[in-house]
Amino acid sequence: SGFSQSIAIGPKIGGSISLVNVNDAVGDIKYSTGVPAFGWHAGAFIRFQASWIYIEPSLMFTNSGGNINVDSISTDRVINMNYNKLDMPIAVGFRIKKIFRIEGGLVGSLLLQADAKDDISETYNDVKRNYQSAGAGLFAGVGFDLKRFTIDLNYEDNLSAFGKKIDQFSTDISNSQIKLTLGL
Repeated sequence: SGFSQSIAIGPKIGGSISLVNVNDAVGDIKYSTGVPAFGWHAGAFIRFQASWIYIEPSLMFTNSGGNINVDSISTDRVINMNYNKLDMPIAVGFRIKKIFRIEGGLVGSLLLQADAKDDISETYNDVKRNYQSAGAGLFAGVGFDLKRFTIDLNYEDNLSAFGKKIDQFSTDISNSQIKLTLGL
């Protein structure tokens, strides 16, 4: 029984709180991180598990975003960012007492859509061209296995800049998230 393995396959769904991280100034215009946004994610996982260690790749559709504060002499405004991505996290973790898990890993992302809404003009702009089409990040967190259900709480962040521009100015943008996920 010490060498027994099991495979679990199932759906996952959850919610997140995410920030668009930026802190840059261009002339008299200052860009800074605004209030977080709520997002959601859904997909499937497969877990390869030995007695105390596991590997869990997943495929998730993720909606995230956040707000960017734009402060200048002439106006203050907020840009609301919205991202749709296809995420492929690979978790490696350790089980303690068959209930509690500690995990971490890498996540690859493909950007499907990026929109920006200006709070003053109320217009939506497709800004996908200002972002990396693919990226990588790290995540770490904890999980619980309760009968047939899994509950995960993870923090995720980019390894490198996710975005390259705001308005017409070059800057570095990342998108960090706190995710709560329920699996079956």
